[in-house]
Amino acid sequence: DVTPVVESEIIEKSSYYSSFSGKVIEINENDTKDLTYALVEDEEGNYANLVLSEDTYYINDQKIQVGSQITGYYDATAFMIMIYPPQYSIVVAVVENQEANLKVDYFDSNLISADNMLQLNISEDTEVITKDGKEYKGELGNRRLAVFYDVSTRSIPAKTNPNKVIVL
Repeated sequence: DVTPVVESEIIEKSSYYSSFSGKVIEINENDTKDLTYALVEDEEGNYANLVLSEDTYYINDQKIQVGSQITGYYDATAFMIMIYPPQYSIVVAVVENQEANLKVDYFDSNLISADNMLQLNISEDTEVITKDGKEYKGELGNRRLAVFYDVSTRSIPAKTNPNKVIVL
């Protein structure tokens, strides 16, 4: 006996963070609010202003310059003002990421990402640190994390033994 699923019962899981990647075209400082606006153009010719603040975490402390390739991660659940180009308040910024794969998301108590695409298997070889670079010994479940990994399984969610985890 198969009961049909009512469309309203289907819950699509989505990532807690979204991202915008591209080349930095222009950088503008706003000294009164300690904000930096990086105008970025993606490969399709779309533009966005990435708003960088003192709370933005820079992976590997790399600074952003005109011409840099950047990916900015922002809270996908936050309200967005309707302007063009869009403006995103960046939580995590990475410049020209050469360091394996990167996933920035909320991970539940089973260490599964909010979009159900990645599950973490933490080993003693995994470097786990806080945003300020200190070793982190606490629980990783139910936290926002930046995860670097090399390989993963082809299952859903993909399983991986990350190289490095940054607790956001």
